[in-house]
Amino acid sequence: MIRFTRESVPFLRSIISCTRGYFHTRSLWTFLGIHSRYFHSEGVEYYGNVNFLKAGVVYADHVTTVSPTYAREIQTAYYGYGLDGLLASQGDRLSGIVNGIDTKSYNPSSDPHIAVKYRSNAAKKTKNKLELQKELGLPVNPDVPMMAMVTRLVDSKGLDLVIRMLDELLYYDEIQFVLLGTGDPSYEHWFREAANRNPHKMSAQIRFNEPLSRLFLCRKRSVSDAVQIRAVRHQPADCASIRQHPDRQGDRRPERHGSRLQRIHAGRQRVHVCEL
Repeated sequence: MIRFTRESVPFLRSIISCTRGYFHTRSLWTFLGIHSRYFHSEGVEYYGNVNFLKAGVVYADHVTTVSPTYAREIQTAYYGYGLDGLLASQGDRLSGIVNGIDTKSYNPSSDPHIAVKYRSNAAKKTKNKLELQKELGLPVNPDVPMMAMVTRLVDSKGLDLVIRMLDELLYYDEIQFVLLGTGDPSYEHWFREAANRNPHKMSAQIRFNEPLSRLFLCRKRSVSDAVQIRAVRHQPADCASIRQHPDRQGDRRPERHGSRLQRIHAGRQRVHVCEL
């Protein structure tokens, strides 16, 4: 029998996304053995069903989430998914802690996974971009902008927005698009087919490869270089550690700015960025 208790060890609940946590009432006692006395409006009950995310918030000593910005956002109806009132009532019990990265591991001056180590030398960074082009079978050109995406291929990453604009982008603009990740088979299939349609402009690496992901981040830094794409639906854009990797490597990264397709002008090169 699982029992809620706060008598000894403090309980911390961390919220990654407010879109999860709903179950049928029978899961409360049939599968978990939790007593029905917790099934009320101040406990796990939520519109006649069970919401364990709500229960975690109610019974926690403190609630954290992935950034101060997201801590504010989930107190609104749009991001709170029905729990905004409860979260807004938490006051100082709710806070955001930004994720971080291992700056010693992700250090371009000592990273063993990249072709050429560097600090802020643009020429050495360019060599990493050329090595990546060679490894992926793309035309080797130091001046063509490269857009990189390292992600899980799932709905919450807003990949439908990337899909919506990618063919047009590759057709009209002289750019290269490289992707690394695995996930939903339908997305894996789409990106493979897109790479087949644009063999000289796109490479889809449907796999997990830590050394290659680091090489994705070590591309040329110049006015004609591109950015790392993140298209996020449910998760806050300012929380993920992937946001901090380009900073460490000296790359540009787009900032979240509303639900729209943005255009970033880098010199004379036009770069489209899908962001939510």
